[in-house]
Amino acid sequence: MRKLKIIMILASAAILFSCAKDEVRDDTVQDQEETVAPEGFEPKTFSASVSELTKAAFTGSKVNLAEGDLIAVYDGTRKNEFTVTSVSSGKAVIEGFVTEGSDEFYAVFPYSAASETLPADGAVSINLPEEQKVGNEIVDQNALISVAKADAVGHFQLRNAVSLVRLYIPGGATSVKFSSNGEAVNLSGAATVKIGEAASGALSSSVTLLPDGENTSFTAGNYWLSVLPVEMPQGYKIEYAGMGPDVDSDYATSALVDLVRNTGMDITAETSDQWMERIVISTYDEFKAFMAAADNYDAENAILLEGDIDMQGQTVEPFMLKCQFDGQGYKIHNFVVEEGYLIADVAEGVTLENVVFGSSDGTSYDGTSKIYLKDKSVTSLGIIGMNHGTVEKVLNFTPVTAELDGVNPPQGIGGLVGTNYNTVTACRNAGDISISGQWESGTKPWIGGIVGLMDYGAVGVTNSVNTGNITANYPGVQSVAGIAGMLHDGNITGCENSGELTIEDSELWTYCAGIAAFIQKTSSVEASVISDCHNTGAMKVTGRKIRGIGGIAGFIHANATQPFIIRNCTNTGGITVDGLYNQSTPDKVGVGGIFGLSDYNNSTANSEISGCENSGNITLENMWVDDYTGYTVTFPSVGGVIGLTGNYLSLRDCKNSGDILATVPVARLGGVAGLVRDNVTISGNSSSGAVSLDLGEAAYTWDGVQVGIAGIIGAVTGTGSSVSGNTNSGAVSAVANTTSPLTVDGTIAIPGSASVSDNTNTGTVTK
Repeated sequence: MRKLKIIMILASAAILFSCAKDEVRDDTVQDQEETVAPEGFEPKTFSASVSELTKAAFTGSKVNLAEGDLIAVYDGTRKNEFTVTSVSSGKAVIEGFVTEGSDEFYAVFPYSAASETLPADGAVSINLPEEQKVGNEIVDQNALISVAKADAVGHFQLRNAVSLVRLYIPGGATSVKFSSNGEAVNLSGAATVKIGEAASGALSSSVTLLPDGENTSFTAGNYWLSVLPVEMPQGYKIEYAGMGPDVDSDYATSALVDLVRNTGMDITAETSDQWMERIVISTYDEFKAFMAAADNYDAENAILLEGDIDMQGQTVEPFMLKCQFDGQGYKIHNFVVEEGYLIADVAEGVTLENVVFGSSDGTSYDGTSKIYLKDKSVTSLGIIGMNHGTVEKVLNFTPVTAELDGVNPPQGIGGLVGTNYNTVTACRNAGDISISGQWESGTKPWIGGIVGLMDYGAVGVTNSVNTGNITANYPGVQSVAGIAGMLHDGNITGCENSGELTIEDSELWTYCAGIAAFIQKTSSVEASVISDCHNTGAMKVTGRKIRGIGGIAGFIHANATQPFIIRNCTNTGGITVDGLYNQSTPDKVGVGGIFGLSDYNNSTANSEISGCENSGNITLENMWVDDYTGYTVTFPSVGGVIGLTGNYLSLRDCKNSGDILATVPVARLGGVAGLVRDNVTISGNSSSGAVSLDLGEAAYTWDGVQVGIAGIIGAVTGTGSSVSGNTNSGAVSAVANTTSPLTVDGTIAIPGSASVSDNTNTGTVTK
């Protein structure tokens, strides 16, 4: 018999029905036909209601009264059977006979739950069935018990006396017993209940569910049981009968559970998970057999590792993961993959969790495992090629290496996931990524320490960490980032990167960032959000067409239809840019301590950078040509927070303490922002880092370009921008032998038409 792990669960009090009292009018009691009363009795008509809010939040249950329902009414002398004769607008008329002269009345619904014992001291006796017959998603109507006391106008406001539990029952079970785990706690049978309070004094310690009608066994599905409110200090247990001798039907929790009156507890997820087919793997041969047969599994199956898997240095073929996979913290190591990924795809509805790749001790690289690709065509590259499901608590030490040919390289390259369509959470990549080769045409790789490409439909990456270094010595590389190379969809929250990022000699537009390099969200109405993320990894970029470089994010494309939001992020990693800048498109090169470049064509409103802080130094050096004169080009804009802003952006409450040094001709340098364009609000920011342009004695000319070096903003162009309440305390200096217009200022070098107020400088300014 398999032994299943105990699942800890706390009961949640999701209110399924309430006890709000409806306003009652004197005219709610309707006339009734004259009926001859038995001797000693008199006819009596009451109104009763169960408010709309008391309707249970599941299909098929009956909480409100219906015509023909029977209700027990106590008159102080005896229990009487009353009938619901009509229902209108949530109120029912109930009719019957009471002892002559009675003036205090209690009601119990349904009639079958009422005891023969008369109410005493405001308490009513009830009997909750120990055996309850239920259909799929339908509670036993005899077990939904309500009680009430009539008010002065003869109205019963029925209040529920029970608590509900929703659970999954597998097909074939003949009965299900629900009871406390540990010391017995009474849940059903005879009990007493005061109006508006929890029942007490129950006699039976369990509830047993039976299939309704003529069925002798349950069909698989969700079912409800009704219990008297009680606290279970050691949790509950469930026993399934009729499942066969080889099936482990024990299920239990050990955490305190409080079943509160008028509330419910949904444990369908936990109980349905119990009945997945679990296959335990503990050896290399067993794992190899699973990989070979992986296509035969589905989401109703589950693999559990019960030991570390040493793959014995073998070259293994990738497999599709179509079932649940829980590594339980064990390691899969000492393997070689030459196809670009170990797991081709994590299928939709599947979770890969709690497993370590590429380490024998769980703390360091095993020295032998590797993901390798050479001159082969795959769409995604990483431990996991594509993820359509959930990847959670996965730790990877395996390096990813590719020598790419010139045509159609992988588009998504990740240390953990090449292309993500869903969710990655609480994961870590410690494996280095190294990409080299030639590029001629076709796809342009997006490279990320956790995810290469966050494609359309992706939910996000949360609480994940990359410590692996990334090196792209590849002319066709598009972007490199510590977490995600490209963000088409989804958000990134609570992530960290400490890996070093290096791009060498790219010949395409190049983007690099500590968290997300390229943002182009078009698939939903929500903004792209990067929040509470941190980068400590240094980055160095060389290339002929450098475009957007940032400590947190690199670039948002003009084609993005949704805004971006960067909140509460920090960068301490240094940024070095080494190479010849884009010489064909002016004002499209940005380098920033937090964000590099928001494309000036991007007109999505409400983009925001707030509460961020940069302390990483930014250095620009080593242009690749000897003669800088004669170029009709705007060289890079560089800022301690953002290099170049697009339209419709709010930049507020950010800090820069990193130094900025350019020893090559740049167009704008600013302690907060380099270049600010139309409709941008910059407020409440500060910079204390030094801002320096040092070109030595050589002569340079920026043809037709105003150059601005400043403590806060290098230059503002366009219309509609405002700059207020910003401060600079860092030194600002410029050394340049040029006849071009060059302005150096402690706050804003070239304010343009911006609205400017309350900006201050205490740093030295030298030109």
